[in-house]
Amino acid sequence: MGANTPRISGFAITYNSGEILKTCLRSLRFVDELIVVDKSLTDGTPSVAEAYADKVISVPWSPLPTETRSTADEACSHDFILYLDHDECLSVEGIH
Repeated sequence: MGANTPRISGFAITYNSGEILKTCLRSLRFVDELIVVDKSLTDGTPSVAEAYADKVISVPWSPLPTETRSTADEACSHDFILYLDHDECLSVEGIH
């Protein structure tokens, strides 16, 4: 990758996502940095997240997505940021 090639951070917000999170994170594997922000889970989501993500951040549960997205955005280190919720994924066309 050249010095002028844009780098992309990606993040997913999750809460008790379990196995469905795998599909989401697999669709983001092309990003240069992958972050998962978890809203105080009570299941096995961390083991799924840690298998794919560069960083896993736990935050207190909040009904407002704005707070959680702000935390995730601040954790990203690249200029371009792509985010998904745990039950979303990119299509092959979207990745290209």
